[in-house]
Amino acid sequence: MNKQIFGAAAFLILCATAAPAQAENPAHLLQLMETGSCPGCDLSGSNLSQAQLIGANLKNANLEGANLEGANLSKANLEGALLNDAILDNADLVQANLTAANLTNASLNLAYLDGAELSNVVLSDQNLLGTDFINLPEAPLYSDTLSSEEGTSLTR
Repeated sequence: MNKQIFGAAAFLILCATAAPAQAENPAHLLQLMETGSCPGCDLSGSNLSQAQLIGANLKNANLEGANLEGANLSKANLEGALLNDAILDNADLVQANLTAANLTNASLNLAYLDGAELSNVVLSDQNLLGTDFINLPEAPLYSDTLSSEEGTSLTR
């Protein structure tokens, strides 16, 4: 029991000192890292770069301004998540559920979205250089609103 308390305390101290931008609710960050599930949590501004969040449940979570660079979110549930201004560069979002997620002004450089569910997603003002949009039949990718930048794949 003491080891668990010590471990949790050490993790919270590390989170508080490791990065200037941190979650508004550190308890939510701890819950996510321990359980892989934090639906509706406030993780805005969190530093989750390189995090292994395969299959994580982040439905309706607030990830506004979060750093998810290089994070593995394959098969994660991000339905209804707020990802405005989030950094998702090099993130693995293969087969992730992003239904109705808000990705306004998010950076998705070199992100992998193969087979991701993007129905009703809000896509505006993103940086999509090199992003992989392969195998996304429900994605709102229209030729009049999105053009292929160098390295970006828009194959359906």
